[in-house]
Amino acid sequence: MPGVTGATGATGHHGHKGDTGATGPRGYDGYTGATGATGMTGATGTTGATGQTGVTGMTGSTGMTGMAGSMGATGATGATGMTGATGSTGATGDPGGPTGPTGGTGATGATGATGATGGTGSTGTTGATGDTGATGDEGATGATGPTGSTGMTGITGATGATGMTGITGATGDEGPTGATGATGSTGSTGPTRSTGATGATGDEGTTGATGATGGVGATGATGATGATGGTGATGATGSFAPTYGQIYNNTARKIDSGDSIIFNNNGILVGMTHIVNSTDLIVTTAGDYNVVYEVLTRTYGVDSSLNSAYAVFVNGVVQPTTQYGIHADEGISLDRLMTGSAIVTVPAMGIVTLRNVGVSDDILPDNVDGVTVINASLRLIKLS
Repeated sequence: MPGVTGATGATGHHGHKGDTGATGPRGYDGYTGATGATGMTGATGTTGATGQTGVTGMTGSTGMTGMAGSMGATGATGATGMTGATGSTGATGDPGGPTGPTGGTGATGATGATGATGGTGSTGTTGATGDTGATGDEGATGATGPTGSTGMTGITGATGATGMTGITGATGDEGPTGATGATGSTGSTGPTRSTGATGATGDEGTTGATGATGGVGATGATGATGATGGTGATGATGSFAPTYGQIYNNTARKIDSGDSIIFNNNGILVGMTHIVNSTDLIVTTAGDYNVVYEVLTRTYGVDSSLNSAYAVFVNGVVQPTTQYGIHADEGISLDRLMTGSAIVTVPAMGIVTLRNVGVSDDILPDNVDGVTVINASLRLIKLS
């Protein structure tokens, strides 16, 4: 009799779950079908006059959804993780005696540790496909997988017949300006038309800002000398009136320092007046005059002097350009003539005198070599 079956050993612990196998490679995309030949473009018809914009047509119904493409081949199943080890079998009873009554079920032993997973057996024959179960509730959408490579374009289907043109819809908003196309070749020149009438002159624009002054240009070449102009018309006769005169003295006189000479004779007087035996010559007309004077002095005898100096006065004011002098060495006995000249401005009715401006008194002799001589003279001639 077989022995009583021993108590079942404790179940071993479950082995660790094996790692998920790597995802198999994606299947190849199908080849793109050849594109059908393009049909000939029909001749463009003459553009008709633009009609009025029609009412916007109704939106057509949405077309049927196309059939789903074939599912790609399933990738290879990843390798199964290692099976945990099998727990040890309990001891077998003695088979010699009769089978004793079945003992009561012993208490379940503690679960043994899961044995290591055994090697995977060969895959059995695939059973027949069971009926498709009811569609379960849609699971939560998984994370989007990476985009697969674009499959090859399928063969273009035949073009369907053109549907009837719908009513022209309302003009939409103007789209953005497209990129400028390449410049077309220049067309042949059209026939020349007659020039249109000149348009009216536009309003004058505002004056622009003045440009910067340019640099001074180089001096041009000297032009040829022009022809001599004709003689101008004779000018009107000027109003210049000759004015001149002379007064003189021929009697012996002593001229003290600071005194004016007294003249006892008049020469020709034009525009001037002088009273004989007086000192003053009165000039009627104002102007610039050439003044000349002479004085004869003696260096010997009573009251004589070796040095003499004289000057012309106008209205009591000395004229510095008329101041002259003369000198003689000691012991020289002679009569000497001193002269002076200058251009002097005289006002109208100016009084002109000839004065001793030296510090010495002078003797003017009246007889030289047995004849009476002029010992003092004053002349004026108007220049302008």
